[in-house]
Amino acid sequence: IGRMLEAYDAAEELRKERLLLTFDDMLFDACELLSEDEGCRRRWASRWDYVLQDEAQDQNLGQLLLGELLAKDHKNYMLVGDPAQTIFTWRGARPEKLLGFEETWGAKKVIMHRNYRCGQEVIDIANKVLHAMDPKTRLDTTMACELGTHSHVTCSVHHDLDSEGEAVAAKIQELLTDGEYQPRDIFILYRTNAQSRSPEEGLLGNRIPYQIIGGVNFYQRREVRDLLAYLRLAEGRGELDDVTRCINTPFRYLGKAFVERLREATKDARARARKQGGRVNYPGLVRNVCKEAGLQQRQRYSAEDWADLIESTHADINNDTPTPPAAILEKIVQTTQYVQWLIRDEGEETTENSRVSNVRELIRAATKVPTVTELLDYIDKTIAASQSQRKKNAKDPNKVTLTTIHRSKGMERKIVFLIGCNDGILPHARCEDIEEERR
Repeated sequence: IGRMLEAYDAAEELRKERLLLTFDDMLFDACELLSEDEGCRRRWASRWDYVLQDEAQDQNLGQLLLGELLAKDHKNYMLVGDPAQTIFTWRGARPEKLLGFEETWGAKKVIMHRNYRCGQEVIDIANKVLHAMDPKTRLDTTMACELGTHSHVTCSVHHDLDSEGEAVAAKIQELLTDGEYQPRDIFILYRTNAQSRSPEEGLLGNRIPYQIIGGVNFYQRREVRDLLAYLRLAEGRGELDDVTRCINTPFRYLGKAFVERLREATKDARARARKQGGRVNYPGLVRNVCKEAGLQQRQRYSAEDWADLIESTHADINNDTPTPPAAILEKIVQTTQYVQWLIRDEGEETTENSRVSNVRELIRAATKVPTVTELLDYIDKTIAASQSQRKKNAKDPNKVTLTTIHRSKGMERKIVFLIGCNDGILPHARCEDIEEERR
């Protein structure tokens, strides 16, 4: 932590020296200026007779402090928001600021409890969730339905994520076939990005166009592609791009110069392989490059460790009794300490960072097939179908939307599927605030 603070202080000095501002700096510096320079605060506060802040439940302390500083003199201050909708405390939002506003400012509270968007059954479910919350974290209110229609809420239980994804896709296909709904009318929501794999595969299998907001298709995610590169090389279908993708992932101190040497060596190896009707032996090729002069000992050891891993994985795949692909992926992750590297590189897993969950989901998906070859065949087919669909529907906005609950806030669709409502996922196993998970 000490080194991080030193780095932060050095970055701040450099930023101020070069007169640079990020969005965070605009907020922080404005709060600091208005808090410390009373003359400046009065001058700016006099420009507005009223201060209103909307979506106050999502604002952090800096944003709310700005409003307080500008409204300090005339006290014509209004916050619009709902503490029961605060789902961004990890960004600094605090529901208690809204709940304490009435007492702090001597304000009048106006509760808007009429809902003009949802049907009665949705409102009934929402009220049950609302009333289950800690009373200290919400307003004392019950929502009333004004739409005049009766919506429908269904809860389904499935054996696992894959059967759930298939069932959701089948239901969507049924809705589209009936002709009452279009793909653009439909949401599939989940708690973490890693959960998108099963509904994606279900939609692809039914040829239903879809888009992912806030992410890319599961098998195109960086950490998934990294681990698949190890499998492709060990199984025998790997190419140079797979080598360059995983040979330094996790970091093995092998720089651009090493990779460039490898590219040059690959040209001759490819030509020989074509003549002989075989494949390039990349572990052997890497070992040959390691023998060249100028390579540091640490680099050589790292590259040879990589080659050893590819060769031992190749043996696991081609044993008389092949090792299951999930076990092979577990071995690669443990041998390379890939998860530890991800955490060092990306930080601990959060709602916005589910890279470790993507690794776990890939391993879980690998349990569906008995061999690595079948797994890679299936994934290649899935990727090809995804790319074909994306190319075909690139300009067509009529697609099912997949996204996380957090990113969907404020959006609306006629049909919404909320998947993965398991303890440990929703509420999330890493959550520190069960009330936020409930909201």
